[in-house]
Formats: sequence, structure tokens, C-alpha cells
Amino acid sequence: MRFAVLGAVRAECEGQSLVLPPRERLVLAALLLRAGEVVSAAALTAVIWDDLPPPGAKNTLQGHIRRLRQALGPAAERIVTRFPGYLIEAGPGELDLADFTRLREKASDAAAAGSWERAASLLRQALALWGGDPLSNVASGYLSRTEVPRLTELRDEATSALIDADLHLGRHGAVTAKLRALVASDPFRERSWEQLMLALYRDGRQRDALGAYGDARHMLRTELGIDPGPRLRALHAQILRGDPALDLRAPFDEYPGRTPQRGESVQMIRFLVRAYEAAGIDGRGLAGDVGVPASALHGDEAMISPHFALRLWERGEHALSDPHLPLTIASRFQQGELDLYDYLFTTAPTLRAGLDLSSRYLHLLTTNAELRVEAETDHEVTYSYRHNDADGRGADLALQFSIAIFCARARAGTSQPVTPTRLAFKQPAPRSHRACTETFGTSRVDFDAPLATFTFRTRDLDLPMAGADPVLARILTRYADTLSPFKIADHQVPSVRLADSHEICTWLSGALKAG
Repeated sequence: MRFAVLGAVRAECEGQSLVLPPRERLVLAALLLRAGEVVSAAALTAVIWDDLPPPGAKNTLQGHIRRLRQALGPAAERIVTRFPGYLIEAGPGELDLADFTRLREKASDAAAAGSWERAASLLRQALALWGGDPLSNVASGYLSRTEVPRLTELRDEATSALIDADLHLGRHGAVTAKLRALVASDPFRERSWEQLMLALYRDGRQRDALGAYGDARHMLRTELGIDPGPRLRALHAQILRGDPALDLRAPFDEYPGRTPQRGESVQMIRFLVRAYEAAGIDGRGLAGDVGVPASALHGDEAMISPHFALRLWERGEHALSDPHLPLTIASRFQQGELDLYDYLFTTAPTLRAGLDLSSRYLHLLTTNAELRVEAETDHEVTYSYRHNDADGRGADLALQFSIAIFCARARAGTSQPVTPTRLAFKQPAPRSHRACTETFGTSRVDFDAPLATFTFRTRDLDLPMAGADPVLARILTRYADTLSPFKIADHQVPSVRLADSHEICTWLSGALKAG
């Protein structure tokens, strides 16, 4: 069975919509809005007759319940008589309102953790459940006054939350048109005006942002005789003075007329060089051949053009003649190679939280890639890993290596035999899949895919991490929040240190154990 109230009220059995007479559809709506709870006969009477019940309303209500059960056919037993009224039973995944609430709660948790990609994905899934205005095919003055405004507010709040997530992800240009439509349809919702002003300001349109404030102020004064609220006024003042607090801290800011520069930590270059030399080839020589500055191989941690690492992958494959080079190199990867980034993962409470942090702080390693949730069901979650500015063989090799590392870290971090349920890679299929099967523990591998993805069972994502340490995790995330990626030119390595991550994490871990 499938029930819906987020739009037209309906019931489906095996994909077929059931025919429901108007009064029976109204009773169904009232029960679904409180699914799993007893709705009193008095409350149902108010829904049907709007507090003006006719004589014999009790018997008439019983007749509506009987006919509703008949209309539901095999699902008639879902409606249970229980003093002082009735309830309807809807299991997981059967009621759109329950699914919406569950996804909204998960999105709220993700946003609180700073996992904006996951929050945005969950919110889009939640909003996709809406088929129009709530309860659109039932006529009830009582529900129109009570439930319709409540449900509409839930949808509007989720829409605002999605726009917030997109603004955190630097998608200010993409949400401007949507915000224009929102302020036109509900001009008294100041939150939408705030978001529109912020989106315009981050898009380099300060004059338009100030103009939006003027429009909001004029509308509020003309229609309501009031000034904008304190939040809107404070944002206006920040825009006037160009407050840096309004700027994005995310690594993928985009500004008109300026191409974002990408950077990657020299840690990956150094790891590849060590791995190549362990395989018996001249890693430093290969790095020199592709133009990696000598300063990138020693000294302070810094950011370097990501194209150096991609070219180094290509040269390594040619030098070693290994068709499964990413998987071979991944087998040499040790937990802790990436210092702070690894510690953020291993000290997280669960595998899901560790991957969320891996996405949130990926800019500590590279501003040229994104780890995001592509799809989520009750049983599986699919993550994608993509480059923002890369193509070719080196990029394909780097993507396969990265996914191999995420999967290996999942097993090591949980101390459980966690394996992905399926994988997808962008490169053509190799002659033999044996290496992939042995590395990942699954034969469900797709090639020539549009995205590189890996999928875990939801129950595996809830596994606790063996090294979970709430105190250390809190300290490390606060420290990581103080770090920013460097935007650099293709052949520069800044002399500024990114972080003394290994020393700091080692000291903190030892201090906490001793204390």
C-alpha cells in the first residue's frame, strides 16, 4: 500500500489508485494525518461536518468507516477500531508525510553537522514527495483552517532549508530565480528576502542585494505599516559595509569574471612518490618529469595544482605497466597518511559520521574534488566522488584510487568486513574484474559510468567506529574549522603551512589518554 496527503489524498494498491468517494476520502485524510494514533470519533465528526454534526452523526460516521474499508479492499484491516475512535496503520515507506518527516529530520541532523551536500540531497528527496497543495482534493473547512496551513508551513520550511544548504555550497546563482518567485508569491516572508539578498551579494551583485532590501522595506511599510525585522536590517547593514562574514568559507566560491583556482595538498604527491619507489621505480624522477616543484616533496605542508598529481598517475601507470595501478597503490595506503583528515574520520562515532566529515573537510586535501551523497533509501546510500576540473586517464585513475581508499577506511575504521553493495567507475572495463572483486569484495562493478560512485548498506553506515573519541573529535573539528584551503596558480607552492596536523593529532591523542 501507498498513501498520500502531500497533494491530492489518495491510496494505491500495487500501483493502482483506489476509487474513494469524497466523504470516505475525507475520513482517510483525517486518519492519515495522525497515522498510528487514535483519532477520536468527535475529531472525525468535526473534520466531516465542521463542528455542525447532523442528527445521527455517530451512525453516519460508522457508515463512512465501513465504506472506506470496502474501498481499501485487501488493506481494509489497516483501519482499526479503538476507543474512542479509529486509527490507520501505515508501515515504513507507505505514507508520504511520514517519509517527508523522516527525511527532513535526517537533513536537519546533517546540516547541524555541517554536511551540506547530504542535507541538500535529503531535502530534495523530501520535497520531491509533494504532488501539489496539501489535501487538495478534500473539502473540509476544519482541515483548511488547521492542517493545510501546518503542512504548507512544513513544505515552506523545507524549501528554505534547501536554499540555505545550496547557499552554503556556493550555489547562489542557481537559487536566485527560485527566491525571486518565492518573494513574489509570499512577500511577507522575510526569510526569503534575507536569502535573496545574500544570494545576490555572493553573486557579486551588491546593488541588486540592496535593491531587494528596498523592495522588501517598501512592501512591508505600504502593506503592513511596519519596518523590516532586525535580521533583515542587520543583513542590510552587513551588505552596506561589505562584511567579510557574509563570504563563503567553502572551497568552491564562484565570483563573476573570475575562474576558481584549484589546489591539492602536497601530501598526495608525496604519498604517490613513496608508493612508486616502494614498487621499484624512481618516484622522485617521475615527479620531476611532470614538473612538480622540488619544494613540494619536502618541507612545509602546502597546496599545489591538482594537475601535477593527475599527470603523476598517468606516468606511474606507464612506468609500471599495471592495469590495476589505483588498486595496487591503494593497498599501500596506511591509516594516518593524510594526518588531520584521517584523524577526523577515525574519531567519528559512526561510519556515516566519518564519511560526512570526510565530505565536509575534503578541502583540507583538495579543492578540486567533492564527496557527496547522490541517493539514499532506507536500505542503501550511494556516494559519488568527482573532480571539479579534471579529465582524462589520470583523473580516472585518481577517482578509482580514492574510492578504494574510502572503502578500505570503512573496513579499517569499523573493524568490520564492510563491503560496498555496488560500484561505478568512469573508465572503460578492464579485461579482468578479478582485481576489483578482490579489492572491494563485490562483483557488482559498472564501468563507463557518468559518475564514480560507491554504495553502502544503511545498516553498515550505522556501525560504530573502533577509534571513536568524542572529546578528541570535537577538538579536531574545531581546529579543522580554523583552516582554509589556499587558492593558487598552477605552478606555485605557498610557503605558508597548511597545518602541523600529524604532530597536533598525536599530541592531543596522547594527552587525552594520559589525562
